[in-house]
Amino acid sequence: VCFCLTKKGPSKEELLPILQNHSNDKEYTFDANQDKDNAVENTESTKCPNTSSSSSTTSTTSTTTTLAPKSSNVLTIQNIWQHKNLFYHLLMAVAYEVCCTSIDEAVPLFCISKGAGLGLSEVSIGKILSGSGLLFALSQFFVYEAVVHKFGLYPSIRIGALLSAPIIVLVPFSMFLQKHETKDHVNLPVLLYLSSIIAIYRVFAVVEFSSTIVGTNRLVPASQRSTVNGYSLVVGSIGKGVGPAFSGWLVAFCFSSGFVSPQIGAFVAFSILSGVGFSSYGVASLMKEADDTS
Repeated sequence: VCFCLTKKGPSKEELLPILQNHSNDKEYTFDANQDKDNAVENTESTKCPNTSSSSSTTSTTSTTTTLAPKSSNVLTIQNIWQHKNLFYHLLMAVAYEVCCTSIDEAVPLFCISKGAGLGLSEVSIGKILSGSGLLFALSQFFVYEAVVHKFGLYPSIRIGALLSAPIIVLVPFSMFLQKHETKDHVNLPVLLYLSSIIAIYRVFAVVEFSSTIVGTNRLVPASQRSTVNGYSLVVGSIGKGVGPAFSGWLVAFCFSSGFVSPQIGAFVAFSILSGVGFSSYGVASLMKEADDTS
């Protein structure tokens, strides 16, 4: 370093204190012959600066080559298949979208159906959805904070998977509360019952989805988070397309196929949707925290 900066080798008076500071049990001595050899080497290096420069360049190149694989580690679809934990996180995003869009499609169809559901008007269905939205808006932040703070991030995903879509199996029981009421009118018990169920489902769906997104972003370095979030939106959009198509076919078959009575068909349809939602718990149980990923 001294030679590169000063174009001359350091003297032994300058070099001896440095060596003594970095050595506890060795003594360094200098003889005249060694000093002459060093002087010759320094002279040759001065005459051929390009050699030193080229060796430095070679050393830098070799160092860069060694670090290149780490810096060029681009997240691709193939890498996701190999990274099983990340794959489970993205699969959870698909399951969430399929469950939510399926339920959002099935509930209004059940409410408006006269043979298999409540036979309500659009105004009454709007009241139910408005009530559930109000309960959701007032409680979702506090519920999410309490669940994640008490149980942790990944347990909150499993709790959300258990209490979001599976609870939708209780929706057809609202027919017993509406039995003696006139059609196109929703009474207060049905309004409170369905609004509460839908609100609970939505609140814990937010717990499941938000914790999944946080866990997914913790799996990858900051330079790859935008990529993995893009993949998450792509696979989630597939779930948004599959959910309504599956739910529409399921409700139509169970309500009007004649295989079972329409009222029984309502219980069958929502039981299947609840089972699909419960399957997301199986995916959540496979997900691991970033520190546990091999």
